[in-house]
Amino acid sequence: MVWFALIFMALPASAQSGGASSVPSIQQQWQQFTDRLAAIDADQIISQQTLNQFPQSLLLPASQYPDLATFSWQQLKTLYTVHQNCELPAEDPMVQSPAWQQAMQFEWLLCQAGELTSDWNSVLSALHPAGGSYADRYLAYLQGQADQSVVRAFLQEHAGNLTLANPEHPLHEAMASLSSSGKTALFEGYRFYLSNHGQLWRNHPGGIDVLRAEQWEDVADEAGLSVTSLDAQDHQNCVMQYSNLCISSVPERPLWWQAALVLLLVAVPGLALKMLLERRRALKERQFILQLLTHELRTPVTSLGFTVEQFRDEFDHLSGPAQDAFYRLSGDYQRLSRLTEASKGFLSDRQDAMAEGDLALFSDWLDAVTEPYNLSYRLTGDLEIALPYYWLGVCLDNLIRNALIHGEPPVRIEAKITGEKIWIEVSDQGQSSPRRLLRRRVVSDGGKTEGKTTDHTDGMGIGLMIVRRIMRRLGGKLTEHRQPTRYRLELPR
Repeated sequence: MVWFALIFMALPASAQSGGASSVPSIQQQWQQFTDRLAAIDADQIISQQTLNQFPQSLLLPASQYPDLATFSWQQLKTLYTVHQNCELPAEDPMVQSPAWQQAMQFEWLLCQAGELTSDWNSVLSALHPAGGSYADRYLAYLQGQADQSVVRAFLQEHAGNLTLANPEHPLHEAMASLSSSGKTALFEGYRFYLSNHGQLWRNHPGGIDVLRAEQWEDVADEAGLSVTSLDAQDHQNCVMQYSNLCISSVPERPLWWQAALVLLLVAVPGLALKMLLERRRALKERQFILQLLTHELRTPVTSLGFTVEQFRDEFDHLSGPAQDAFYRLSGDYQRLSRLTEASKGFLSDRQDAMAEGDLALFSDWLDAVTEPYNLSYRLTGDLEIALPYYWLGVCLDNLIRNALIHGEPPVRIEAKITGEKIWIEVSDQGQSSPRRLLRRRVVSDGGKTEGKTTDHTDGMGIGLMIVRRIMRRLGGKLTEHRQPTRYRLELPR
């Protein structure tokens, strides 16, 4: 009787299709949806041939923000000073890169009310250190002149060198209704993006176009899918996520007699199996929720980006302290933005996702990590190499703060690149031991400090645990040495 009941447990799932194996999966439904969408023609399209006329760097919203990966805040302030006072600073051989000299000469020419010669034509499409392209900034300068004929002449020849955010860009009007996150998603390779107005933007080999809600929603219904925006949907109800789409199947209700038959035959074993399935589903949902953590962070980060953009438009009208505050705000935004992107690797099912790296000069990265702490380092074998610099920076920053807070000065940093591996070592003169993990803190009650103390780790133990786990995901390791204390990060090449 039990085996007979178990056979009937599959009835609700298979009655309409003839068997459980014929029930389409969410991936099959999604494939049906995209295949049917491909046969629908949009009202308007930006052809791929047109898109190929513009550098991708000028189309991305990130082009509007200062290039803090290459230039420091002090350099950006120096550029602004040159722009205001028409005075070039004394030469500093440490910052005389071609890109820096180019930016300085450009700001000096504008301050002198000079005209750019034809030699600058190849530079106009490059991104300015303070954000936007050189063409954006030169156009703004021309628009402030009395003779507007020069503006028309400049646009006729150089409109393609403007960034997409510039109202004079040839594609600005066509993509004005798409948010910054939508532009980023499409230009970075996603096939779809759902706007707040229900329009479905498509990126396909023929170009970029837009489908109205009435064009694609019927297709989703036919495929048995519920497709909504992640911004307007409870993420726990999403079975699959793509771009900003929350995708789930539309449940089908079994016939009443099938449900009655199953309840009659398999009441007890059916409830037991249901509990097991519910538990399995809950585990899968937890795993999926973890994968959505990056998106949860992206919403406030995007909002912060809009705030930074508003302040950037009024930058020239801000006071000196307010401009410094804007620089910090913009830096924090970019750091949070990099965090949300890098977290995709940490939450990915792929073991090697975090190890994917960017190509950069190793010493430049070390300079960026150690500069806030005013620490020097010794490097052997500097070269340009592709590494997961973000996560490696998280690990090194934890070790430096650990040494500064818990160790004894001086703190030293040494790094070496060999043919087989890369290692970075942070050392201090303290004696590493289990007792070093214990620190005393003052307990506060009602705003008044009492004399009570308690042992805790000040985050050191948790920080080292995070470093070890990150290094394992990167394919490397963290090693500890005592007397004196040394922590070494090692990665294979």
